[in-house]
Amino acid sequence: MIDPAILWKDYTYHSGQTQAIVKHFESVAGAILERYHPAAGDLVVDIGSNDGSLLRPFQRAGMRVLGVDPAEQIAAKSPTVIRAAKESLNGIDLWDVKRSYRFEQGFTFELNLAGVSDEHRDAFAGTKKGSEK
Repeated sequence: MIDPAILWKDYTYHSGQTQAIVKHFESVAGAILERYHPAAGDLVVDIGSNDGSLLRPFQRAGMRVLGVDPAEQIAAKSPTVIRAAKESLNGIDLWDVKRSYRFEQGFTFELNLAGVSDEHRDAFAGTKKGSEK
């Protein structure tokens, strides 16, 4: 048996990297919603959730969601950044390079406005929020 600490420590695969997997998860979630009719506010738990791709349709339907994943690299990442990166990557091949770049930069701008990069920027620059250096 492989030690889970070794197996999952550097695991970096994101289940939502491709549209095909996202569509499959949306289909699975749709079937669950149709068959079991969970109510808004119900809790949906996904064990081994990876980047939460399966949970998003439930969240859009008004349910609370909880994803649990043993992979440190994935669990430590911001869901906001993962979602933006996937959406960006799935969209940039649709157009010419100039338009694709502008499309991708829109996500960068939104993430900047959301403040998700502040901590990383400050750590890189050796500053703390609100300090003058």
